[in-house]
Amino acid sequence: MATTTRFKRWAAVLTVCAMTLQTAWPTVFTAPVTAQPATAQTAPELFVTEIHPDVDGADHYEFFEVYNNSNKPLALNDYTFLYRYTTGSTADKTFTFDDYTLAPQQTVVLWWNNTNKTLDEFNAKYGTSLSTSQVIEFDGFDGFSNSGDRGVVIRNKHHVEIASSIYLKADVGSGLGIHYKLAASGIAADKLYTKAAPTPGALHSGQIPAEPVMFPDEPINMAPTIAHTPITDGAVGTDLAVTARIDNAEQSTGLDTVQAAVYYRTVSQAVYASAPLTAALDSQYSGVIPKSALQEQELLYYIQAKDSVHTVTTDTYTVRMDLGAIDYNRMPHFLVTEVVPDSTNVNSADGYEFIEIYNNTNRDLNFKDYKLQYRYTDSGPEADVIWAGVPEELVVPSRGTLVFWVINGKNDTKTVADFNANYGSSLTENVDIVRVYSAGMANSGKRGLVVATNTRTELSAAYYETDEETKPDKGIFYKYPVDGGTTMIKYSAGLLPATPGVVSDEQVPPVTVKLTADTQKPTVTDITGQATVDQANDVDIVAEAKDDQSVKTVAFYFRSNADTAYTKRYLAESFADGFYHYKLYSPDLIGKSYYEYYFVVSDGTHEVTSETYRIQVTGGPDRSALRLNVADGGFVSGTYVLKATGEHAPAEELELSIDGTAITEDTYAALENGAYSPSRRRASTSTSRTV
Repeated sequence: MATTTRFKRWAAVLTVCAMTLQTAWPTVFTAPVTAQPATAQTAPELFVTEIHPDVDGADHYEFFEVYNNSNKPLALNDYTFLYRYTTGSTADKTFTFDDYTLAPQQTVVLWWNNTNKTLDEFNAKYGTSLSTSQVIEFDGFDGFSNSGDRGVVIRNKHHVEIASSIYLKADVGSGLGIHYKLAASGIAADKLYTKAAPTPGALHSGQIPAEPVMFPDEPINMAPTIAHTPITDGAVGTDLAVTARIDNAEQSTGLDTVQAAVYYRTVSQAVYASAPLTAALDSQYSGVIPKSALQEQELLYYIQAKDSVHTVTTDTYTVRMDLGAIDYNRMPHFLVTEVVPDSTNVNSADGYEFIEIYNNTNRDLNFKDYKLQYRYTDSGPEADVIWAGVPEELVVPSRGTLVFWVINGKNDTKTVADFNANYGSSLTENVDIVRVYSAGMANSGKRGLVVATNTRTELSAAYYETDEETKPDKGIFYKYPVDGGTTMIKYSAGLLPATPGVVSDEQVPPVTVKLTADTQKPTVTDITGQATVDQANDVDIVAEAKDDQSVKTVAFYFRSNADTAYTKRYLAESFADGFYHYKLYSPDLIGKSYYEYYFVVSDGTHEVTSETYRIQVTGGPDRSALRLNVADGGFVSGTYVLKATGEHAPAEELELSIDGTAITEDTYAALENGAYSPSRRRASTSTSRTV
């Protein structure tokens, strides 16, 4: 780096240069140079031959030079280049640069181009004519120090330091650097010249060893070969077995290993998925394309085998899938057709994430009987988070869409007009777009969006896997399943602009599900079987709901005697018994007199409401209308505080009598129980009397 003492340094340089040969200006050879004697095989294969820390003028052209002291091309990215504070005052810094392979017995200049200068400017600075293959730019630090003890250290891929070139403050001058030669032993290079003129790309007599490090020729690694009979036909609902013979000469001798996989996608999908192929006897490999992937008329696949050097890939083959007779009437009523987990930001968060669903029936459907669920794929359905649209009740027309716009706290002030402007759409709030309040969708990691009934019966599910699929304002598009399942087919991810409210013909079936007339109402029966519960115990509320088609909603409403309004909960069908359960826990029962509840059940067309049921809560303190804190016929002695309590009467209306004589003095209002009693507090009149 340049300092403010450049002119003084020039004077010092001239003085020192006249005193000693080592610091004399070197003779530069661009032709083959005279090598120094050295034992080549003990020398490092790479070392730094020059460092230029202090450029005269602005520090735009600092560099260091590296020499390949071997008989083989070396990938510099297999090594780590460190900027070292030799006093240990600061941790090493790692230089970074693009991939580069240095030819045998050649140099490369690593330039810290901190101000985006051109190579022509670099050459003009040093009077050179280096090409782009001779100069690479690097980063990872803030420039070479002119006043501290520093160095460049090279570490190999085994994390062993093989070479270091160190300089001191006294070695550097304005526009003058250090040139190095290999030492007779050790990893530290000797200084050939200090305070010397820069010579990027050129070496000096005596700077390199007489012979390079001679690496032995590596045995030729033969590429694997794949023998495979293409699969021509498959059937939906059945895994597709894939076999191949993969030979590799080095694997048979234990010198190398082969990894193999089959890559596949449906004809409408843009991205290949993969399944591993496992080795068996006689170089036979086998694997399975899962039946869940076989959902279209054509499947594309290829096989790939890798060893430590080679990657071999077969041709891409097409499998004709027998879809059987597609029953469009058994397809999901609602389809998830598009998801955008990443969008233009608003206040540093995604402002326009959305999920699009499609009504795949011949009737308008009220979405109040359905919910959107956000799924953490690896955690399973039990961890699903319910995302309710606001408003909850909204009719989706036949063959129409509904867009759920994620409101995450950062975009609360944005309007549907802003949403439309972002995507070029024309949606109307609470007609074909609703808000869903959530922190939003992950841009990386496996997630899913599910449409299910309020009873948690899944209709359709759309999944995405990686951040390569989530691009700002790009849609992840899905088409309908053809295997009778609920998993949507992902056919384009992160490639095409999002189209909220619009579906293409390939995304949806050619015909809709034909819903038959629903003339029967659902039924609901309370089978709890309890009229009372002790407050120390939980109580399981159980309902049986039935319908001739399907039960889509079982809503449970409940309140205690302490509540004015009912609380609403949606109940899911139990896989264990087919009933609908809700548990009231003991802590919620303490201090309550009763709970009352009822059910509302919907089949999507009809809605029925049960009668209201009541469970009395027992246990705990006495709740008689009038009561004393002594039992009838009981005995007391000494001084005793006698309390009379009215369940519904205030303290001032109570009168306490002993042996028929009213007590009118020394009475006062008090709590019936202590401050920490879990029971309900009642005002009471009490008196103190010695019996």
